[in-house]
Amino acid sequence: MRKVAVARTLLTRADVVLLDEPTALLDEESADELIADLVVALRDRVTVLVTHQATAGIPSANRLDLGRGSTVLPTAQSGLVVSGAA
Repeated sequence: MRKVAVARTLLTRADVVLLDEPTALLDEESADELIADLVVALRDRVTVLVTHQATAGIPSANRLDLGRGSTVLPTAQSGLVVSGAA
C-alpha cells in the first residue's frame, strides 16, 4: 500500500508534498534508493519528509533535524548550528 501511495504522490501535480514515513519498513538500501528517486522526482516542489530514520540521501542543506529539545539548522557553509539546546 505504501508503494501505491508514493506512486500516487509522484503522479499528482501538487505544489507542496507531505511524505509521512515513506521509508518505514524498508531496508536501508531500499530506503536510500527511494529517497534518491524522490529527491529527483520532487525537485520542483516543496517537499516535507517526516521520518524517524536518519536517511543519508537527503541533502543536508535542505534538512531540518529535530530532537532532544534542539533544532539543528543548516548554515550557508553547509555546517550545522544547534539552537535551543538544553
